[in-house]
Amino acid sequence: MSTHPEEAIVVPPPPLPGQKIPRKTHWASIYTAGILAFLGNMQLELYFSSLWPYLQEIDPTTTEVFLGILIASWGLGGLISSPLFGYLSHRIGKVKPLLYLGFSIMLFGNFVYVFTGIIPVGKKYLILVTRFTTGFGLSYVSLLRAYAVAASTPIDRSKAIAFVTGGMCLGDFSGPAFQLIFTPLGRTGIRLIGDLHLNIYTGPAILACCKNVGVDLPPYDKIAIAVCYLTAFCQYFVMIVVGVLNAPFVMAIFHLTNAETVKYTAFSEFIRCFIAFLVYFIYMKFNFAKKVNSRKVATLAIFGFLMYHLISYSYPFFPGHLKMYNNDDFKFSNVTELTGCNMDKYEWCNSFNPINIIVYYIAYTFILGISNPNLNVTFGTLFSKIIGPRSQQIEQGWLQVAGTSGRMIGSVSMSVVQSKFGPKWVWNVMIGLCTVTLSAWIIFRRRMIPLTIPIEYAEFHDENDPDARKNKKKHKKLDSNVLDVGT
Repeated sequence: MSTHPEEAIVVPPPPLPGQKIPRKTHWASIYTAGILAFLGNMQLELYFSSLWPYLQEIDPTTTEVFLGILIASWGLGGLISSPLFGYLSHRIGKVKPLLYLGFSIMLFGNFVYVFTGIIPVGKKYLILVTRFTTGFGLSYVSLLRAYAVAASTPIDRSKAIAFVTGGMCLGDFSGPAFQLIFTPLGRTGIRLIGDLHLNIYTGPAILACCKNVGVDLPPYDKIAIAVCYLTAFCQYFVMIVVGVLNAPFVMAIFHLTNAETVKYTAFSEFIRCFIAFLVYFIYMKFNFAKKVNSRKVATLAIFGFLMYHLISYSYPFFPGHLKMYNNDDFKFSNVTELTGCNMDKYEWCNSFNPINIIVYYIAYTFILGISNPNLNVTFGTLFSKIIGPRSQQIEQGWLQVAGTSGRMIGSVSMSVVQSKFGPKWVWNVMIGLCTVTLSAWIIFRRRMIPLTIPIEYAEFHDENDPDARKNKKKHKKLDSNVLDVGT
C-alpha cells in the first residue's frame, strides 16, 4: 500500500442515515429520448406531402373528405392508445417495454403501406388501416415527455424537455422535407419486385421502416391544466389542418401539378424544419428556456398561429380570379393533368379571391416555423411545472389525447368544410380557435404558474426559475413550509 497521500484512493464517505444523495440529470437517456421522439414523429409526417397526390394516382375518385378521414385514423389510433400507454406505464413503473411495443406497431404499419400499390382492390382502405396502426404506435411519445421530467433535475428540466419536444417537432417538420429525397424518382421510379416500385410515393414508407429501432403534494391547478389541454388541442388542430389540406389547397389556388405540389411542399417543409432546428438549437445549446418566461413565450407563439391565418387570409378586396376548369375539359384536353380549381368539384372557385403565393409560403414557413417549436418547448415545460414533482405518465397521456383529438377532429371536419364551403371557412374556424386559446392564456395568465410545493420537496426547487420568479413576490406572506418552484 502506498504511503504517499497523492497516491491514495479517496473513497467518498457513505451517506448518513436520512441524508439524500444529490440528484443528477441522466443526459444519456435524455438524448436517446429525443432521438426516439424525432424518429417517431418523422415517420408519421413523412407521408403528408405525397399522400394526396398518391391517392389521386391509385384512386382518382378519392375526395378531400376521405383524406380527412384517413388522417383522422392516425388520431383515432393515438386517441385509443395514449391513455392506455400512460396507464400501463404508471402501473408497471417502466417505460422501455412500451417503447418497444410502440415502435414495433409503427414498423408494421409502415411495412404494409409499402405494398398498398400492388394489391388489386381497396388500396385506399388499406392505407386507412396502416395509418390507424401507425397512429396507435406513436403514442409512446407521451411517455418520453414524462420520462424527461422524471430523469432531470429542476435546473435542467427545461433543457431536458427541449430535447424531447424538439425531437418531436423536428420530426414533424423534417418528415415532409425528407420527401425531397424521392422527388427525382418521379411517378415510375425503380422497379423492385413485380409491380412494387420505389418511387416518389412509396419511398417515404420504405425510409420509415428503416428508421424503427412521504409528504403529499397539493393538487395542481385544474384550470391551468384545462388551458394546457385546450392549447394542445388547438396546436395539433392547426398543424394537422395546415399540413394535410396544404396539398389540395395549393393545387387549386396556385394551379400546381401533382409533382410540383410534392416538390413545393417538401421544399417549404425543409425550410420550416431548418428554422425549427435553429430554434431548438438555441434552447438546447444555451438552455434558453431558463432565461425566458414560458407563459409569455407560449402566449406569443399562439399569437403567431393567429397571425399566420390573418396574413394568409383571402380577403374580399383582393383582386383577380382563380384559374378554373370543369369536368368537360378532361374530355377535350390533350394534356394528362389539368391544373387549377375544378368548378364542378368546388362551388367556391368563383368566390375565392386569390392570395399571393410568395406571401403564403413566407407565412407558412417562417411564422409557423418559429411559433410551433417555441410553443412546444415552453408549453411542455410549463405543463410539467404545473403538475409538480409527481409521476406524470397519466397526465402526459391525456395531454397526448387532447392533441390527438385536435388532430383527428381537425382533419375530418376541415376537410369537409374546405370541400363544401372553401378555404375561407377553414381559416375562419382556425382564427376562432386560435382566438379562444389565446384569450384563455390571457385571462388565466396568473394561474399559468408552477405548483406551490411543501418544503419537504426542496430538492425540486430551482431558485432561478423564470416562471416562478414573479410568483414568489405574491407568496411572501405564505407559511414558511411551502415553496413556489418550477419542477
